[in-house]
Amino acid sequence: MARVYKKITLLMCLILSIFIFNPKVFAGATVSISGASVTQGDTFKVNVNISASEKVYSLGGDLSFDGSYLSFGGCSSTGRLGGNISGQRFGLVDMTYSNGLTSGTVATCTFTANKVGSTSVRINNPEMNDQYTNKISSSSSAGTINIAAPKSRNANLNSLSVSGCSINFSAGNTNYSCSVDTGVTSVNVSASPQDGGASVSGTGNKSLNYGNNKIQVTVKAPAGNTQTYTVTVNRKDNRSTDNTLSALSVSNGTLSPSFSSKQTNYSIEVPYSVSSLNIKYTTNDSKATVRVNNNSLVAEETVNVTVVVTAENGSTRTYTIAAKRGKDPNKVLNTDNNLVALGIDVGILSPAFNSDVTNYVVYLPYEVDRVNITYEVSDKRYGVANLHGPETLGVGNNIYTISVKAENEAEKVYTITVVRAKVLNGDSSNNTLLASLNIKNATLTEKFNSGVHLYYYNTNSKKEIVVDAIAQDPEAVVTYLEAGAGVYAVLVTAPSGNMSIYIMLPVKSKGIVYAIIAAVAVLLILIIVLIIRKIKNKNKDDKKEDKKKDKKNKKNKDKEEE
Repeated sequence: MARVYKKITLLMCLILSIFIFNPKVFAGATVSISGASVTQGDTFKVNVNISASEKVYSLGGDLSFDGSYLSFGGCSSTGRLGGNISGQRFGLVDMTYSNGLTSGTVATCTFTANKVGSTSVRINNPEMNDQYTNKISSSSSAGTINIAAPKSRNANLNSLSVSGCSINFSAGNTNYSCSVDTGVTSVNVSASPQDGGASVSGTGNKSLNYGNNKIQVTVKAPAGNTQTYTVTVNRKDNRSTDNTLSALSVSNGTLSPSFSSKQTNYSIEVPYSVSSLNIKYTTNDSKATVRVNNNSLVAEETVNVTVVVTAENGSTRTYTIAAKRGKDPNKVLNTDNNLVALGIDVGILSPAFNSDVTNYVVYLPYEVDRVNITYEVSDKRYGVANLHGPETLGVGNNIYTISVKAENEAEKVYTITVVRAKVLNGDSSNNTLLASLNIKNATLTEKFNSGVHLYYYNTNSKKEIVVDAIAQDPEAVVTYLEAGAGVYAVLVTAPSGNMSIYIMLPVKSKGIVYAIIAAVAVLLILIIVLIIRKIKNKNKDDKKEDKKKDKKNKKNKDKEEE
């Protein structure tokens, strides 16, 4: 047994000695440079590639090239193997020992081609190792660089001619012009380049329109740059420019005004039976043409029928006939004689406008002597409304009427009674209190008291709520206001102009939501009151100012008479 163990131990030592003292050597690894075909003066790139039977983890070597053909611009690693490239010396290595590769690009180098010819780029003395720093048998192959002479940039023409059109050609001049007779409908353009390798486009037979025709000939040099020569050929235009009519009439109607060759706008009215105009015309020039457009008439509408005259040279003149066609006698006429809006610039319309309500009242203080009433008819096409009433307001009732006529002549009259208060004096009452306050189809939650201005009410009725109030002063003006959300108000205006408000709210408004709504409504009412007061005070100030002026004028007049 001892002899057997001894033999095994010797065998193991022999195996280890083989691995330790005999490093592994790879064969067949190659570093190569990619070739290129360039033009003298070009800057270009070549790739440094490797190919091996095992993974390569480092690469060293020297970049070799002929400096008379190429100028070196430097190299950079592609990241497959990292490290330093100092000038033309390579020292690339896989620092992580995980990116070794058997093939691929490891660096890119930049060169500039100096002269025409063929040269090469190579890695001299290449050294490659595996991840255990074992050397790999390496060889190098060169990349061939073919450098061609630069292409010509000559984009000049050697000759340029246009048939039937004389031009004084010079290679350095790129713009020309010439003329041909009106009967010449085309020309032939010929050109040749100075450089035999250049190409020319834009030559051949060219059709001509009347007037100026721009013809362009482009030369492309072998290097790719271009130059364009332009020839403007003017074809004389002897065609007639007359686009006028000598006569224009409508056999089923009469033009207004009477026809005149220079007059281009006319009007005409025809009965419903005429659905299109029977137009007759004569041109001043027999070569002119005429086209009639939009000759279909619409009942009760005005249609612009046009007569377009085109002269021989293509210029146009348009004669327009505004044709109004009558009503269809069998048409069922519209009966809508309603207003959709009614307003006044001062005061409050009572009740609020409703197209079915025809009678309204507005209370104003004495200081307001003019009003502006606005309105809008429901039937925008056929409805006609007329306002009648005094220009200035008198004390007491002032009646304004708005008569609205429908298409079928049915009439509705809206009436606004504007009540202007009596003139104020020192004895005018300031009493703004109510003697009674009732609300129909509802019940106040507390008994009326003239000194209390806020009330709540209950109602289960679906009928409209109506507020009825009587002022303590018979000459005081009572105005009813509805602010929405069940909020009602009574505005009391004393003869002196002082005002007070009584507010009625639904019981449910005691909740937070309705309380907010009620507060907003009351605020709106107060704003209205303030506006009325502002107008009243302004008018009062204006009256005072007018009285002062009158007094001053009278005094001056008396002095002049003395």
